[in-house]
Amino acid sequence: MQTETIRLKVPREVARRFKDASPEQRERASFVVTQVLMSADEAAEEFSRIATDLSHKAQEKGLTEDGLSKMLGEDG
Repeated sequence: MQTETIRLKVPREVARRFKDASPEQRERASFVVTQVLMSADEAAEEFSRIATDLSHKAQEKGLTEDGLSKMLGEDG
């Protein structure tokens, strides 16, 4: 995997701990940040797919935005 250096704003204490960390600890921290960002992106994509699928199914069954608003007790 190709890598690239990035800059992150973190609390001063976190920056100090990172600077004081061993190379192995820094590598683990990089791995964790990578996994968090990749997982968040994948989760957002999955949520979008689910929401789109639910929307299509609701439309197929005749549910409109007005009907949904009435069901939820919203005005307009």
